[in-house]
Amino acid sequence: MDTARQAREWLACADACWAAARHLPDQEGRFQLPRLRLAGLAVEYRLRAFICLRRRGTPDSHDLGHLLRLARLCGLDLEPAHAEVITRLSRMHEGHPDVDGAPPMSAIDAALARLPRDTAP
Repeated sequence: MDTARQAREWLACADACWAAARHLPDQEGRFQLPRLRLAGLAVEYRLRAFICLRRRGTPDSHDLGHLLRLARLCGLDLEPAHAEVITRLSRMHEGHPDVDGAPPMSAIDAALARLPRDTAP
């Protein structure tokens, strides 16, 4: 599969996960962990799309911290606050259910907005 097509697929997956995360009720605590895990997948797929286009290939890792470092090596310019949100979210993505230490959805939304959506190398 060519890299532009793969990147578009990763972006579609990111959009779907983010939409699902945003549709889970905020008021019900039982949805907090699934919402954060879906948000983590959205960030993962967005980082994968960026890296895929820059490196002409898809990274094997699912570790958000590793993907963030790779994306930065590929030229991603991200403010420290947004990088911190992704780092905190990576703990949830790895399966640690510390929802109290997770970033708020508004911070995740802001970090996602800073990740490129283009599919041109």
